[in-house]
Amino acid sequence: MAKGRSAEAGIRAVRPRGTVELRHLDLADLDQVQAFGKRLITDGTAVDALINNAGIMMPPRSLTRQGHELQFGVNHLAHFALTGLLLPRIRQSRDGRVVTVSSDLHQRGRIHFDDLTGERG
Repeated sequence: MAKGRSAEAGIRAVRPRGTVELRHLDLADLDQVQAFGKRLITDGTAVDALINNAGIMMPPRSLTRQGHELQFGVNHLAHFALTGLLLPRIRQSRDGRVVTVSSDLHQRGRIHFDDLTGERG
């Protein structure tokens, strides 16, 4: 949240009349992702832009709350789910957009479809 508050302050410094809202979300828990998306919709919050910024790289092997390998769950499944939930709200915006940020390190990785949780390596 500290990094979020810093980003929020930076945005407010550039656009003091804009609307910025900071909320906490644990992307390693798809139940939280779903609740977060539903809350935004229920609150009537306008969503002009969604920036998916994949945030973890090569963590020690661990699983999300739903049992997915952590990096895959956070960087891909959670962003996909959140985008799907918020897409109707984003489409209501005049210039709504989704931006997904990544790095080129994915070129060195391989997907082992027979071991998506990384249990065997």
